[in-house]
Amino acid sequence: MMSPSSNPSTVDQLTTGEQTAGTAFLIFIVLWMFFGFVAFIYSLFCFSRNGTTLEKFIGLLIAFFTGPFYFLYLRFNVNYCK
Repeated sequence: MMSPSSNPSTVDQLTTGEQTAGTAFLIFIVLWMFFGFVAFIYSLFCFSRNGTTLEKFIGLLIAFFTGPFYFLYLRFNVNYCK
């Protein structure tokens, strides 16, 4: 005889809260990847603009490894990509 906790129909179902959290996490990951890709492309674009080679290289690394945080670097570094 099976106990109620081992019933496959109840074990495999997610609660509404779990579904919502999973969907929100998936949307967050997709948006993070999209803005990370945009940041990387924009950092490549900045190689042809003003700034030192070190600033450009740091911008490329930040865009590649931290994704959307690149835009903070772009915003607060006054000599980069102007």
